[in-house]
Amino acid sequence: MTLAATHTEGRDRATRESLLSVPPDRISTTLGFRFFGDRLELGIRLNLVDARTGLPSAAKNRETKAYGLVDLFASYDLNDRVKADFIVQNAFDKRDRQYLDALASPGLVAKAALGIKFATR
Repeated sequence: MTLAATHTEGRDRATRESLLSVPPDRISTTLGFRFFGDRLELGIRLNLVDARTGLPSAAKNRETKAYGLVDLFASYDLNDRVKADFIVQNAFDKRDRQYLDALASPGLVAKAALGIKFATR
């Protein structure tokens, strides 16, 4: 299990307005389980991002709403040379826009990978 959080503050000294470059607060946690002698790993990741408001009037269109995303992942070591990975990002297909991005982020994304080691020590 891991837990990470970020909180950054920054204000213009002259106007006391929040700086545009300061990202919103974020909390992320990952919970994973291992099975079959650590060959199979299953897990879930939760990302919570706070709203970004209180920007200078010229940047009001950059404000974002708070959102939470859930990712699911699995990894399986078939043997010492072959590994399969699978991840579902934004599992509940939430619509969000990351801070300072002009367009909304993609909804549900599924990725699979197969890694093969051709040389070992």
